[in-house]
Amino acid sequence: MSLPSSLADVDCWAINLDRRADRWAWVTGHLRNRGLQQPQRFAAIDGRLTTSPDEIARYRRELPSGIGPIAADIGCTKSHLGLLRCLAEAPKPWTLIVEDDVALHRDIHPRWSILAPKAPKDALMILLGCKHEQPPVSLGEGEPSWCRITHATCAHAYLVSDESLPLLIEATADVARSFDVAWNQVHQLGRTYAPLPHLAIQREDYSDISGRRRPIRSRHLGIGVQ
Repeated sequence: MSLPSSLADVDCWAINLDRRADRWAWVTGHLRNRGLQQPQRFAAIDGRLTTSPDEIARYRRELPSGIGPIAADIGCTKSHLGLLRCLAEAPKPWTLIVEDDVALHRDIHPRWSILAPKAPKDALMILLGCKHEQPPVSLGEGEPSWCRITHATCAHAYLVSDESLPLLIEATADVARSFDVAWNQVHQLGRTYAPLPHLAIQREDYSDISGRRRPIRSRHLGIGVQ
């Protein structure tokens, strides 16, 4: 499916906890500054208030961070799943989803104008930012360029196509793993792509999931990957 020629024309949703009004103020101002649409707000599920002991017992985070199965992470997974189910009720060709701590490249529009015409025509999903747990497959030369995702986590800004929605929902529906780990089942189809360098990162901020300040490393930017 052809990508939109401009990200400014794409419907945008931002996931935000009720108690994090500071992040809502940040993300709305940041997206406005970057020339994107005012995001629609999806109220995130607070895992610390809603997670049962049984859900924690069967949950496997499966990330290399050493963080165990915690309620906040389950809430994050439920939030992304809930938004996808909402979008599936009236799917658009493409929808932009961001977490409320996203930071977009200052040249996102000129870079996208170069990237969009060169995108693979079978694109199912685009990760504007992620962490590469396994090296992606480079698809071009120069800057910017595309890569095919092999195994990635931390999907904090991404484009979903209407075709991808049922696949992502099915992969996440049992809420037994972190949503972005579960989505590697979809990425294995070979139709998930990311720009190199990335067009989005999670800004350096306190993480409600890890309980610590999150540093920015080169793999967050898609720099230094093969």
